[in-house]
Formats: sequence, C-alpha cells, structure tokens
Amino acid sequence: MTRTRRKTGIRRGRPKQQSPIEAFHSNLADAELLLKLAAGFTNVRQKRLRAEMREKLGQALRVGKGRWATLDGIQSRSVFVVLLDPEHLSRRELTDQGPLLRAVVVAACAAFETYVADVAKRELSRLLKAKTPDNLPRRLREVPITVGDWVAIEEQYERRVWGLRARLEYWLEREASTSPLKVGQVLSAVGFDNWAAVVDRHRGVERGLTVRELTEVSERRNRIAHSLDRKGALTVAQVTLMLFSIRSIADALDVLRRGDSQATASSTRGTRSE
Repeated sequence: MTRTRRKTGIRRGRPKQQSPIEAFHSNLADAELLLKLAAGFTNVRQKRLRAEMREKLGQALRVGKGRWATLDGIQSRSVFVVLLDPEHLSRRELTDQGPLLRAVVVAACAAFETYVADVAKRELSRLLKAKTPDNLPRRLREVPITVGDWVAIEEQYERRVWGLRARLEYWLEREASTSPLKVGQVLSAVGFDNWAAVVDRHRGVERGLTVRELTEVSERRNRIAHSLDRKGALTVAQVTLMLFSIRSIADALDVLRRGDSQATASSTRGTRSE
C-alpha cells in the first residue's frame, strides 16, 4: 500500500513578491495611520478639566492626591486622553498637529517615489529582455555610464547586461520623485510617454490637474525638508486631499503600466509567431 502525503495548505519556498502597486499601498498605509492619529488628536476641549473630573480620574487611575490638581486632558470625537504629567507632555504639545502632518506628507512622498522607481525597474527588465539597444527608448539610451561604471561591470558581473541593469536601476531610483518633471523623465526612460495626459484621462479629471497636484505636493515636501515649512500651517483637510491625490495618481499609473505591459507582451508573442 502506497501512502500519500496529505496537503497541509502551507506553501513552502519564497514568499510572493509584491507588485509595485501592492508595495505602494503598504507603504502609504504608514502615512494614512499618521494622518488618523493627527485627526484623532484634534482637541475640541477649550478649557482644563474641572476639579471634580480631575478628582474622579485621579482616583480611577490611582494617582496620588497631591497630583490631582496637575491632571489635564484633551478630547476629540475619537479619543479622550488624560495627561498625567503636563510638564512632561502638555496639552498644547499634544494638540499641535504640525509635526504629524509634516511627517504624513514626507511618508506619502516617499511611498510614491518608491512606487515610480519600482514601476520603472519592472519595465526596465522587460525592455532589456525584449529589445535590442537600438530599439530602447531614447532617454534610456542617454543615461550616462562612467568609465568607472564600465570597469565595475566588466569585473563584477558574469554578463554585461546584469551589470548594465544594476547601473540603470540605480539611476532610476535616484531620479524618482514626486516632481512631475522627474516622474516624466523616469517613466519616459522605460517607454511611458505622455504619462500625465493618460493619467488625467483615466482619473476623469481636467487636463493638467495631475501635474499641478504633484507639483504642489513636491513643493510642500521640499519646504518641509529645507525649512520645516513653518509658513502656512498644514491642516488635516489639506493633507487628506494630498493623500487622496497621490493614491489616485498611483492607481492610474498602475493601469497604464499593466496596459502597456500587456501590449508589449502581445507584440512580442506576435513577432515570435511570425
């Protein structure tokens, strides 16, 4: 009698690699969580806790009676937070949304930049496999390679194309940005031309809106990075709109990427069959 091993449902081997858009959504979740915290700590309580409330909280939390008078708190639609030591963390500090909102913008931009680079690197692999150097996009052929790069490729890689791909991937990662100009340069290097107009059409927005939104986000991020953006405080509503735009643009780019990849694959299959 031959025994057969029952399937346990556990798959062995490497975990499934995330697609660029899956990785983007995972990274953007960090920014969205920070935004929830900023919104959740929007204080609606204008005055300090009443003496009776401080006494009840002190008893419930087993705080020494001598410290009841220093108890304070903030209240929003989502949370009620008791401050046990206002000298260590005051109500004013906890309700200042600026640091969190600035962190949200930076995290969202980082997620988008990584996504653009991931998309470009995924397409780069297809291009290097499917096309001869003469048929590569013009911008990709114009990427500068130094003598040092070439020596490293010759010394460190079994096949030149592997070293070339590594250098090109580094260039794509370095150039990726939320700036629409940089997005265009990176995407056109791997064959995506007129990306902004296509994204506008897919999103159903007026022509040029995608470029304007990315420009605004980029300028804000740059001000945060270089001057902490002290002028013109950010609001939860503003940052919520920024995240919505970034997610919408990334989702539209994913449709563009998948559509172009399928077209490239069909073209390649057709050429081979001929």
